[in-house]
Amino acid sequence: MSTTTTAAATGNDKLPELATDKHVAYIQALGKTQDLAYHLTSHLRLNAVYWGLTALCTMGRKEALDREELIDFIMSCWDDEAGAFGAYPKHDAHILSTLSAIQILVMHDALDRLDNPRVTSFLLSLQNPKTGA
Repeated sequence: MSTTTTAAATGNDKLPELATDKHVAYIQALGKTQDLAYHLTSHLRLNAVYWGLTALCTMGRKEALDREELIDFIMSCWDDEAGAFGAYPKHDAHILSTLSAIQILVMHDALDRLDNPRVTSFLLSLQNPKTGA
């Protein structure tokens, strides 16, 4: 059973204001300190960048992360051998990282940087020809 209290349940129709600047500052600071946790979570990096950017877009602050820096990072995750994106530079390509990379490129109107034929080949190579799964 949920213990979350909503404004409607308490009769209080005024919710506290979101501290947007603090959330933005937190997202901007992620990855700046390369401590042990940073290195142990490199396999999550590209997906984390997507979720951070999504949060910024939701708050109307997409510009809080430098567009070109972000795209450069995305492209540094490209696995040229596989034709798709890994979670971090020099990681093997994976479908989830590739999805996150494509989503970020779409959000920044940068799909022209994507090698569509190679990504399509990568995705099709993951499909089981017998079952279609």
